[in-house]
Amino acid sequence: EKCQTVANLAGLTGTWKAWLSSESSDASSRVFQFSYPYVLLNGTVVADNWNDLKDGTLDSAISLTEFGANVIGASVWTGTNPDGSLISGNTCESWTLNSGNGRGGNPSSTSSTWTSSSSNGCGASLRLYCFEQ
Repeated sequence: EKCQTVANLAGLTGTWKAWLSSESSDASSRVFQFSYPYVLLNGTVVADNWNDLKDGTLDSAISLTEFGANVIGASVWTGTNPDGSLISGNTCESWTLNSGNGRGGNPSSTSSTWTSSSSNGCGASLRLYCFEQ
């Protein structure tokens, strides 16, 4: 998995999974549903718990890379609604095709657009949101 690979390259420990839905699995079934806060690498709280993560707003934008750098003006592949469910037909055929469109999120946003803000061509090279499990 890409998230685990980049986490290892950045020297991060633990298991990392993408906030990414496919036609056979949505993000809410991939990412562990914690009862404690989701935080950025610098300690900034993104959401107080799983329910807060998927309620449509975030406490802080998910705007840091695995190296702690700020992400500016980019989009993030998700194929995912704010509640963690699949946006059907918006996953580039479960991320296997470079044609068509897939849904992306805005890493500068704290509204529901953090996970669903734009349609992007499947050939685009976009980031992923990676969550430690």
